[in-house]
Amino acid sequence: MDSLKTLLDNRNYELIIKITEKSKNSIDIFYRIAAFMCLGKYTEALKVIEDNQEILNERIDKIMPVHIQLLCTLEKYEEAYQILAYYSNLPYQSQEVEELLQKMPEYIENQKRQNHTIYYLDEDITEKLQSNHQEDVIFALDLLKKRDVIYFLDDLKKILTSFPNQTIRSLTLMLLVEKEVDRDLKFLSDGALIDVNPKRLKPPFHDRYFNSFVNRFNQEFKDPTLSKGAIHILSNYAIFIYPKFIELDIEEIYLAIYIKTNQLFMIETDDIETICESKKLDSMKVRFYLNKIDLILNDV
Repeated sequence: MDSLKTLLDNRNYELIIKITEKSKNSIDIFYRIAAFMCLGKYTEALKVIEDNQEILNERIDKIMPVHIQLLCTLEKYEEAYQILAYYSNLPYQSQEVEELLQKMPEYIENQKRQNHTIYYLDEDITEKLQSNHQEDVIFALDLLKKRDVIYFLDDLKKILTSFPNQTIRSLTLMLLVEKEVDRDLKFLSDGALIDVNPKRLKPPFHDRYFNSFVNRFNQEFKDPTLSKGAIHILSNYAIFIYPKFIELDIEEIYLAIYIKTNQLFMIETDDIETICESKKLDSMKVRFYLNKIDLILNDV
């Protein structure tokens, strides 16, 4: 079994959560919190801390900044001050902890200023969800990360089946997966209506080929700008095909993204036929995926 650090480095967040489900080891719990945070499940991460507070208090220097960061992310500033007072009243651990305690009030105030935004009423969010403009819908989906999506489910269901952009439909489904909505829904995927239940779906970006591609791009492209470009295309591809994952034509898809990255950065490569012949790959499939990538990049 890989170490939890290796699993975290490889973005195997769901596996970490499963492995550490019943653990009372403080290190395991820290990795469990980190996995939830990497998935954007801040409420769940906060609950892990609350359920294991006494164990985690063994390392106040590690848990206190994370605890307060989570509360600030969720805009629970009063609770952040309350938990800071709680940590301040615990027995002395080290000078490092004392210095952290002194810095935390300023951190909370800075977060409060940075996160201060206009509060949008439910009616405002509904209006944006019903918009034909993808920018409005994306903005509304972002706002819903901190709301109960059930109140907006009718509008979200319409997006899943009717919004013209596949990427927007996929982002909507991904939000419902993140919120673990346990409903049977219809979803327009690549031109076909399919049945989905968000709670039962595997979150995106966790299949082994996605992580493998990321590692390969980081190794193959010597310029980090190129590797980031390739990973950006890969991420868009993964979102577009969600809830499906990269399972077939692995090398053809990889090569298509590699070629498209070079094209976007105006870097010359051998022609497709020559590359495919040298790698013993199907050039027709590579061209198919190149066309699909063009479609995806123009979808948003």
